[in-house]
Amino acid sequence: MAHSPRPLTSREFKIMLQTKHFTNKMKGIKEISSLIGSIVEKQGGKFKASDKYKEEERTTWFLDTKAYELYRDKKFLLRIRESKVSGLYEVTLKCRHPDRYVCALYDLSVAEDIEAKFKDDFKTKFEEDIVTSKMTDGSATSVSKFSLSASFEDKEKPNFGKIKDLISFFPDLELEGISSNEPLTRVNNFEAVEISSKLGTITFSGDDTEIEPELNLWYSTTEEKPLIVEFTFKCKAAKQDNDKDKDKGVLLEKYSKKLVLGASHLYESLQKDDNILDLDTTKTKTDYVYLDKK
Repeated sequence: MAHSPRPLTSREFKIMLQTKHFTNKMKGIKEISSLIGSIVEKQGGKFKASDKYKEEERTTWFLDTKAYELYRDKKFLLRIRESKVSGLYEVTLKCRHPDRYVCALYDLSVAEDIEAKFKDDFKTKFEEDIVTSKMTDGSATSVSKFSLSASFEDKEKPNFGKIKDLISFFPDLELEGISSNEPLTRVNNFEAVEISSKLGTITFSGDDTEIEPELNLWYSTTEEKPLIVEFTFKCKAAKQDNDKDKDKGVLLEKYSKKLVLGASHLYESLQKDDNILDLDTTKTKTDYVYLDKK
């Protein structure tokens, strides 16, 4: 059942970086780590870089109809990731909307047999995505969108050949206007080799919440230079188990003032760094997938 006052599980800040810094990946990682450390320390916080950068490699692609009706008309994206190490397939259905309460009304409930099959492995998240966009004067600005997602992992490659296969998983999707027999194919026939690198931990002054900044580098299967590079960090809502945090049975998210201000300052500082910021490629990885690549 959809809930309009659905609490946010996290706020994720995303910003695209210039790929030229990552032709040598480790050199680029050290450069961005040094920059993050400098900004955070000037704020009075701490950045602890990883002794050994933890990397995860996976193959990523998106599925949609030929006319991209899921993404462009219905605000849904269907993403598949295959882990190189485990071989597991992660399937994510996500809807994004600029209006928090409209996004919260989407229903990503799964069919009973699907719920029974995946049990505790099925995850639902409601997040705020903060991305950087280019204004008409060429400067950077922050734009918020809200996303509700459902994901699960499976050993078998998912078989979403047609819209009706997607509906068999998520029977309450509102996809009026799209034929149930409409084929689903890889968007732009594009597949990315994605390397995700954990950079360490950040704690802001006056708050003990540990933030784990991350780099996501996308490569084609034939090139060594990354196609795009995204830097992200996520602020998770504090756990609440006190009756004082409850409002008529609805548990609202809770973020400390120091965490909010610290994250905002770090993000704004990155937006002002013309040496590392990339305003011209794309706002998000998903936007990049849907770009006309002819």
